[in-house]
Amino acid sequence: MTGALVLTCPSCGRRGKGAARAVVAETEHDLGALAQGARVSHVFTIKNTGDAVLKIERAELSPGITVRFKPEVAAGAEGKITMELPTELFGGDAEAAGQFRLNDPATPRLTLTLKAHVIQPIEVLPLPAAFLSVFRGEAGERVLTVKSNLGRPLAITRLELLGTHFEATIAADSPGRNYQLRVSVPAGTTPGRFEEAVILHTDDADRPTVRVPVNVLVKTEVYANPETVDFGRIRRRDLAADPRMADLLAQTVIVQRKEGSFELRSVVSDLPAVAATRTPEGASQIFEIVLRPLPGALTPGKLDGTVRVTTDDPRFPELAIPVHGDVE
Repeated sequence: MTGALVLTCPSCGRRGKGAARAVVAETEHDLGALAQGARVSHVFTIKNTGDAVLKIERAELSPGITVRFKPEVAAGAEGKITMELPTELFGGDAEAAGQFRLNDPATPRLTLTLKAHVIQPIEVLPLPAAFLSVFRGEAGERVLTVKSNLGRPLAITRLELLGTHFEATIAADSPGRNYQLRVSVPAGTTPGRFEEAVILHTDDADRPTVRVPVNVLVKTEVYANPETVDFGRIRRRDLAADPRMADLLAQTVIVQRKEGSFELRSVVSDLPAVAATRTPEGASQIFEIVLRPLPGALTPGKLDGTVRVTTDDPRFPELAIPVHGDVE
């Protein structure tokens, strides 16, 4: 990202005397291609163009990220925020971020992001996992490439299947370097969501096994996606400061029929703090249900309830969508 980013708040008016003001030259940095295991860092510069001390009050980081900074930047001075990316935790395209709380009234939060392409000794492409989604009675297949970057031939000696809802085979595409891993779901697989895996056993002493997650979704003719809604952490003080954040926290569930239109008779949330609305009205093949927290009804503690959707399809008269969250 080029050019300085001046962080302002149109509704704040002119900056009054005694306010800090954060200006950053970049909020995102691409580290390029990196070998897995390398520890790399980048320094972000933050300048305080205000006339009061800029304070970095708190940092919330992606898992594994480490950060170093001085918590105060004097008026007219520059501060440094050093972020380190532990590449051993990533594979392929990686992205991690730090969110920093500032005492700048125009920019109370600053997000800095690191990106990289982490080259693993043994890669599974285009994704490091197999995702298969089929309707009941259908079969499905995904083909993944297993690529060796070891600099010497790699043999895959056998497959070990951890699960019973898929099948897998492997064949050499370029012996010693590239293999094709075929993962398939048989037509008679029971409806449901299954998180399973296939283990590749190799002749490499340092990497004797490679785990490839296999995520199988067998859908009934009427289904909800996602099947569960998790609002994560909801801070009441943030919603009180800006009620519009409730719209940013809203979650969307798609209720769909495989073929033909149907109707939703009702959509009811048993959580007083969560409102459920649906579109369109009348018959359709696809419906959109939006779940939105109600700031005035939120109380500290766990959100744990259900949105029940009733339909006019006699085979699938009701769908139950669990709803979770943590309210602070």
